[in-house]
Amino acid sequence: MGATGTGKSLLASLLPRLSDVTSGRLLLGSDSAGWQDIHQLNLDELRRRVHVVPQESFVFSDTLAANLRLSAPGASDQQLLHALRLAASEEVLERLPQGLGTPLGDRGVTLSGGQRQRLSLARALLGEPDIICLDDATSALDAISERQVLNNMRRLLRDQGRVSTLLVISSKLSTILLADRVLMLQDGKITANGTHAELLKNHPDYRDLLGIDHG
Repeated sequence: MGATGTGKSLLASLLPRLSDVTSGRLLLGSDSAGWQDIHQLNLDELRRRVHVVPQESFVFSDTLAANLRLSAPGASDQQLLHALRLAASEEVLERLPQGLGTPLGDRGVTLSGGQRQRLSLARALLGEPDIICLDDATSALDAISERQVLNNMRRLLRDQGRVSTLLVISSKLSTILLADRVLMLQDGKITANGTHAELLKNHPDYRDLLGIDHG
């Protein structure tokens, strides 16, 4: 999290190399599995393993199924339906007259902002990436739907036994409260790192950002 202009979306764009670092190195991995410079990874493979879901979700003029299969061309209809359930999109599907075969119109004009965001989340889950970065990708969801989606994603990763990372960029307190760890960006640098409770106690700038009284 961080104020506008602190580099949150730029950080997200660095992960799949939509932007490139101009100095230093960007490493992906873990202490147990080892770390790799992002430039040493095959670009196609990197973009299969790292998915960034932006705030303005991209939906093209085709069927719901075709939009979802963008990240998993071989996915069955049952897999599509499962991903939609995980993204709390059942009501979206129920309102579409032809189900998965319903054309969505140019840029998803027939859908609300929240519906487009949930479809984009379902599409990201279908790709089974190692890193999912949500760049304000739940901003149009209410707190209950957002919590349901993020808990579903956590449960999926746990049940599949996958070591995956969910990186969420948000300015909403309801989102931040769901995080295991919070990173605060200021002037393009991470200036605070800890749990919400730790940052609330020890960092006045963090409290200011959330609009929480120092008292």
